[in-house]
Amino acid sequence: MDTFELSQLQDAIVHSAVDAIIVIDLQGLICFFSPSAEKLFGYSAADCVGQNVRMLMPEPFHAEHDSYLHNYVADKKPAKIIGIGRDVQGKRKDSSVFPMHLSVGEAKASGKRYFVGICHDLSAYQASVKAHLNLQSVQDALLEAAVDGIISIDEWGKVQSFNRGAELLFGYSKQEVIGQNINMLMTDAHASHHDGYLQNYKSGGKAKIIGIGRDVQARRKDGTVFPMHLSVGESKSAQGRIFVGVCHDLSEFKAVLQRLISAEQRYRDIVQNQKEFICRLSKNSRLTFVNNAFLPAT
Repeated sequence: MDTFELSQLQDAIVHSAVDAIIVIDLQGLICFFSPSAEKLFGYSAADCVGQNVRMLMPEPFHAEHDSYLHNYVADKKPAKIIGIGRDVQGKRKDSSVFPMHLSVGEAKASGKRYFVGICHDLSAYQASVKAHLNLQSVQDALLEAAVDGIISIDEWGKVQSFNRGAELLFGYSKQEVIGQNINMLMTDAHASHHDGYLQNYKSGGKAKIIGIGRDVQARRKDGTVFPMHLSVGESKSAQGRIFVGVCHDLSEFKAVLQRLISAEQRYRDIVQNQKEFICRLSKNSRLTFVNNAFLPAT
C-alpha cells in the first residue's frame, strides 16, 4: 500500500471538512480516512487504512468494486462515477446501510495515481423528502376529497393545481387548465382586468379579495355563467408567491333564495288583494270589517 501524504494546508482542510473524505490507491486499498469519515462510517482511521474500500459498501457494490476498478485502471471500461458523482449506499461498522452522495476524483501524488472520494450523508435529506412526500400525499388526498373547487395560481396568474372539485365545478379537466391563465374561468368583464389587478397587488397595491372573499361570477367550459363565493389566500414557495382560491358554487343557494323571494312576493300580493277586496266589499255593503270580522255599519 502506498503512503499518501498531505501538506499542512491540505491536512487542515480535510480534517475540518464536514463531508467524509477517503483516498484509495489503484488496488482499492484505503490510504486516508478523514475524521468525518470516521463519524460517518463508525470506523476509526486505524480500522480502515490498508483495508479494501469495499468494506464500506453493501452488496452488490461490495462484490463488484474490485473488477470495476481493475477495468477502469486498465482502460477497459469508462468511468461511471469519476468526475461525475452519484447517489449510492454505504455500510457502517454496525452493518447498517445508509444513502449517500459519492463524488470521486482522480489525483496524482509523487507520480502515483489515487482516487479521492467525498461522501455526503443523505439520510436526513431523504427522510425530509419522504416526510414531505407523505405530507404532500395527505394534502393531495384532502384536496381531491374536497367538495369545493380548490385552485392555486402563481404570481403571474398561471394555474398550478386544479382539484377534482374544480373539475366538477367548471367542467374542465386539470390537464386542460394547469399552466393556463386563470382568467379562462372568468367572465369577460372580470377576465380583462384580472392580470392588471394581480400586477397592481404585487407592486404593493391593496388586496380587494385576498383574505376576505366575495361573491363573483365564473364561467364554465360550456360558456355558462354561474355565481360562486371565492375565498383567496396567499402563501410563499421557493418559486415565489402562490395564491389559493376556494370556489363554492352558489347556484343552488341563489335558486333557493330566488324562490323564497318569489314566495314572499306572492304572499304580499295575496294579502294586498285581500285587503283591496275587503275594502271594496265594505264600501258596497252595510258591513264593516273590524278585528277580522264583519260587523253591521252604524
